[in-house]
Amino acid sequence: APVATANVLVWLAEHRGYKNLLPIQGLTTLEKVASVASELGSDKLMSTAPKGGTGLQKFITGLAGFIRQSGYRPSIQAFGPDSFANVARNNVGAPDMHRVRSEFARGSGVWMTVSFFKEGNRRGDWRYSSSHMTTMAGFGVNKNGGTDRDVIILHDPDDGHSTRVQRRYLHPERIRNASYLTQNGRRLFSLADYLDVSPAFNMREGMRAVITHVFVLDM
Repeated sequence: APVATANVLVWLAEHRGYKNLLPIQGLTTLEKVASVASELGSDKLMSTAPKGGTGLQKFITGLAGFIRQSGYRPSIQAFGPDSFANVARNNVGAPDMHRVRSEFARGSGVWMTVSFFKEGNRRGDWRYSSSHMTTMAGFGVNKNGGTDRDVIILHDPDDGHSTRVQRRYLHPERIRNASYLTQNGRRLFSLADYLDVSPAFNMREGMRAVITHVFVLDM
């Protein structure tokens, strides 16, 4: 999460005039991302664990804290199955991608959590495996440069220890009938109307990738 978060904050500083998000000047963009990501992952902000990653509430709290200490007032919206503290609005349920695209188009920063599932023995039972924070980078254009209104473009950080980013072109498919199961097999909620983006992540047979959470930052 720190790298995905830093990618957006550096872009806001360089292209939207929020210079105080980058107290250190004169670095390359990658160096700026690395510097901001390192601070975001610290114990006082996101408390990112070396192997456990960053919890979503810690992501929100750390993001808001970093922006406030830079002298700005963040407004964060959350979309997905959970409610969070320190947000302006919780939109509980399958993320409304029309609204998310509109927010992105007017300059908001957007992060998407892609969760990975293993299909169970019972049809439609998808057991949670892990999740990964990515950054929305565009929409409406496919990898060949052609217009495709359904495409979502993500910047996907390589891992928690690198600033390398992979660009992914998502062709979402709306889920009709599936359930989110915890790792111990407890059924939490229906995944109907969430977006399956498995092909963009080259998932092996029996595995699924789903956009479960979206976070929108306005300043």
